[in-house]
Amino acid sequence: MQASFQVGNVSLTFSPESSISIDDDLYINVWGMARPELGELWSGYESDDKVGFRLRFRDIHRAGVPTGEALFEAGRSSNFDHYLWDDGWDFALEFTGSAVIREGWLEMHGELAPQYQESPRAKVKLCWPVPLEGLDWTTYRFASLVETEGADPRWVTQLDLSDMDLDQLPARVLEFENLRSLRVRNLPLTTLAIAGLTQLEELQVYGGQLTHLPAAMGRLQALNWLQVSHCRLQSTPAELWSLPALRHLDLSHNQLTGLPESMQLPVLRNLDLADNQLTTLPESLAQLPRLKKLSLANNPLLSLPQVFAEFRLELPLADKMRLLDYSYPGAEPWDDSLYQADQLPPDCPEALGGLALRSIGLCHSQSPTEVGGTRFGGWPDLPVGQDYPRYVQDDSQYHYEFIAQLNCVELADLQGYLPRTGRLYFFLSNIHEMQPLVLYSESERLVDGSSLTLTADTFFDTWEVPYPGFATTITPFTSVPSSYSSRSNPHLFEGEAAAWAEEEEKLDQFRQQQSPSDSHEINSHVFTQHESPQLQAALRHRGHPNDWLILLKVASTGGFQWGDAGELFYVIHKSDLTRRDFSAVFCTCESS
Repeated sequence: MQASFQVGNVSLTFSPESSISIDDDLYINVWGMARPELGELWSGYESDDKVGFRLRFRDIHRAGVPTGEALFEAGRSSNFDHYLWDDGWDFALEFTGSAVIREGWLEMHGELAPQYQESPRAKVKLCWPVPLEGLDWTTYRFASLVETEGADPRWVTQLDLSDMDLDQLPARVLEFENLRSLRVRNLPLTTLAIAGLTQLEELQVYGGQLTHLPAAMGRLQALNWLQVSHCRLQSTPAELWSLPALRHLDLSHNQLTGLPESMQLPVLRNLDLADNQLTTLPESLAQLPRLKKLSLANNPLLSLPQVFAEFRLELPLADKMRLLDYSYPGAEPWDDSLYQADQLPPDCPEALGGLALRSIGLCHSQSPTEVGGTRFGGWPDLPVGQDYPRYVQDDSQYHYEFIAQLNCVELADLQGYLPRTGRLYFFLSNIHEMQPLVLYSESERLVDGSSLTLTADTFFDTWEVPYPGFATTITPFTSVPSSYSSRSNPHLFEGEAAAWAEEEEKLDQFRQQQSPSDSHEINSHVFTQHESPQLQAALRHRGHPNDWLILLKVASTGGFQWGDAGELFYVIHKSDLTRRDFSAVFCTCESS
């Protein structure tokens, strides 16, 4: 067999960067040096000086020699064990054919062609000697016991077993003393004998007949990821709840009726108990120091300790309000009429009267020049003596990104819920952490923001600061909700307005007539594909979602780009706004 790479009538020289490696799967990168003679087949970019293929193989180990075949149709394999990426070819071209690896050679036979046109196209014949020496099989994920045959047992650190008619693990598995990851899917296991696998860091069991876990789980001191789901678990051993390295625990879709009162899981971060038969939880669960996410959906819960009101539960709001005192901490009365539209436009249905909000649109106009005016982007005109704010992340200190300042005097005649004087300043740590900061000041002694000399390296991940600055034109309007996500947001349509939950077309028509386009907004109903920002705030910080409002929506316009043309929301509880307390503002982002 002789090395060759033929594409149509063109012979290519293999790039010295062609390689083979193992990282869970077997990867082969095989490239030829691009030549102008390839014509339309080649992308033509100078940066694409190589053309060829990157392949991923699974279930490929045979006694230390990669062996297998993958078939591709328009670049895709019907077998998800294999994957192919094209490199350097014209973007419309895709490979149809076979890739065979055996006896130390990779052979590819097929055609490069576009899907929706006749040309360009070319036959591909490739034969490449695979360098097998130095392959580290200890980093490979063996996909079956068959794959482990002929392998040194010390190589087997990762193993997947699936769709075998076994009620217990094969004895051979216990020979793999270095096993760190074991995944078992769709085996009718009734017992789980794993006591000897003390190096395990990951254990996943999906589907099966397990009703109990062994007390020997306590010997898995290195275990950091455990999933036993879609089984028949009725109880768990106390030893499970004291594993020192466990960070992720998934016991969902079982038949658990209770949990132990005592728990010692010092690093547990995620716990999924959804779809069980739990009626309550032990208070000790809420006291785990690192637990951040707890899923409880679809359990017949009858009560919960009040400590869970302060906890980030993944549980429908109706259940939280049924099981806990879920009122907003320290809430004081407010006047809801201030937020509602005082009169409806002629074409607004009366049934929407209680939902219509007195909203404000802020559209970009010219670059800002007036110190202290309403502004989006640029630098803030901070009060004399007010340092530009900072925050700490990963033991490092960064400046907040400045988003906007609102001159409350300019907005005073259009609403009755914001402060009548002074300014509101809106900041954000970064789009990843979403830590908001809203400052309010009545001072009229301001420092012109254009005098700031901050540089990008003092911000978390901003290449260029500040955002482009714009003044705004201010437009009052009447805002009504969209029915697009009414099922996720049942609070939006209550009482007489319930019938409008299905009137998406009519509501959208009214919204388009009333709402300014591409505007930032205050106290508006915003379009959302999922849970509304107000509902997200209530789920996180308590209270009813109708008691929260959009203090500011920041659109993807001007220099702002939130995800894929999304929107950024600052949300505040009405009680806090009444008290002029901006310390508990919630922030979230909606993007497609």
